[in-house]
Amino acid sequence: FSRAAEGGNAKAQYFMGNHLLQRHREKAKRNSSELLLQSYRYFTKAALQGHVDALCQQAILLWTEPAVHSSDAEAAHRWAERSTYYSNNRSPYPTAQNEAIPLFQKAASAGSAEAHFWLGKMYAAGNQYLKPDAAKALEYLEKGAELGSNSAIILLADHLLKGDLGKQDIERARGLLEGLAVQDNAAGAFRLGRVDC
Repeated sequence: FSRAAEGGNAKAQYFMGNHLLQRHREKAKRNSSELLLQSYRYFTKAALQGHVDALCQQAILLWTEPAVHSSDAEAAHRWAERSTYYSNNRSPYPTAQNEAIPLFQKAASAGSAEAHFWLGKMYAAGNQYLKPDAAKALEYLEKGAELGSNSAIILLADHLLKGDLGKQDIERARGLLEGLAVQDNAAGAFRLGRVDC
């Protein structure tokens, strides 16, 4: 895969990104930030070729890993010159969390279930870059659930149970969680057990 990734194969680059990310997580107690940065670079290369899952992973790493958006500025500049993400004079290479949001939006527009989950989560809670917006949160979570994101299904069910996004629907939440429980999803089964108590 390494040779294919270096040769420009987007699927191989995505695979290498995931492989290096897994190695980083396995070595989390030791300094493995170089593995994380290599993973991010592979995701970026694949995303530049239109690989939607790589684009979403790139955004997730920007959002969750401070080492990614605070390191390797020189390489970031080189990749920025080749990037075609934006056409509106903004820096095309994401270098901070606020730059992850347009990547999530682009991945969601291309049909990424996980990008819908992340945007729904962000709009539900709000953060320093996005104000809470219950309608957008529900919209993104509904679409993520429709596209098959288990994370979106669980979070949507949680919000439907609580009614904290302006809509409480216990029966719909139960149905979503039953669907996960049938698939042997432990988190879905656990939450379903709490609903039925």
